[in-house]
Amino acid sequence: MHAITTIVLPPPISICIIPNTFIRYVTEDNTNIHIGLVTSIRSHQISEVQIRRFLTWAEVVAIAGESMVPNISFWPLNSVTNPHYLCDSDLLLNVNISNILGFAFVFYYQDSIVRNIEGMMHTYIVSSYFHSKQLTITHTQTFVPFPSSNAMNQCLSCVPSTIFHQLLLMKQKILLLLNTRSLAERCNQSSTINNVDRNTWHYITSNIPILPTHQAIVYKKTFLFRDEFCVEKYRTSQFVLDFSFPGDLPFAQKLFGSGVGIGTRRILRCSLKQRGMTARVGTSHQLTYSDVLNIVPFEEMTLEEVRRGLQIKYIPSEMEMNICVKYRVMSGQEAIQPELEMRNLPNRLRPCNPTFDDYYTFFGNTSVFEGNIIEINLRRETVTLSNRETYTILDIINELDRLL
Repeated sequence: MHAITTIVLPPPISICIIPNTFIRYVTEDNTNIHIGLVTSIRSHQISEVQIRRFLTWAEVVAIAGESMVPNISFWPLNSVTNPHYLCDSDLLLNVNISNILGFAFVFYYQDSIVRNIEGMMHTYIVSSYFHSKQLTITHTQTFVPFPSSNAMNQCLSCVPSTIFHQLLLMKQKILLLLNTRSLAERCNQSSTINNVDRNTWHYITSNIPILPTHQAIVYKKTFLFRDEFCVEKYRTSQFVLDFSFPGDLPFAQKLFGSGVGIGTRRILRCSLKQRGMTARVGTSHQLTYSDVLNIVPFEEMTLEEVRRGLQIKYIPSEMEMNICVKYRVMSGQEAIQPELEMRNLPNRLRPCNPTFDDYYTFFGNTSVFEGNIIEINLRRETVTLSNRETYTILDIINELDRLL
């Protein structure tokens, strides 16, 4: 039997799956959502795909046994929010295609993209590999995020990569529109994105309960045909999504991240002085109540004649998207603090009582005994460091206590 490379799932899922695609699925006896990487699709059993399981913390503990996992965490302590942390594994599973829910977007924790995806739905971060027979956790990269990232596939592009990068482009456009010092009275900025794939629009509309409104419009094209300048008009459909009420905010955050609708009027200078194609530099500014911000308020009752909000228009026939943001200029604690709290953003502008987790962090960047943790052997209760020194788990805990 020859292996086939593609399965197209019918509506309402409507996605195309090839090997090295991350998927969300449910098992026959469980309603919890799981994440897996498609490893093979067989022609003799097209009703199933084989996946490699990516495990949550609870699944690792269930497999290893609670007695084998002491009060340590293999991931950062703040990994309980999106993007969720997962662990790659050597465990394989056959999944019925009827149990597949859609794509998942999984990244290695050191990828530069990770800082830009907080709060976006179906996003996950992986830093480790779990070997079920040896009961070891190794901090290393064992996968690529998209099929098109795999050089062995000879795949220049793929649907999940197209969807996610176009979502990031939309997010970037929204932020650029909000990061303006324009003095326009209506505080209204818009931008057009061309060649937005229909799969991206389907992903957006199928994963949020807000229904787009349909509009019949007249579309105008101009082009040059031989030695003639031509204008062409035709009627087509346009779909509109509006995010402006408090109940719309969680869905806007799922699409564009936790901080959607907040922009700054401050100019941040970032000078790239290093040479080479791999050079990367960043700068940041901690928000203060004295900052002047452009904020989409997501409010029930509007204060102006023009309602503030985020509007997305899509013309399928032209694959054209228009993004419009209508914001309010805000400054001062009374105006800014409710907006941060509404989005559940960390607020360092006001004092808070930190809570401490009972777990010790055995993450890949945890430095102890002049080395970083690279492997934890749960059976032997030992830890291997980057300097090739080996210690017991208890030794590492005692040293972490001493450093604190």
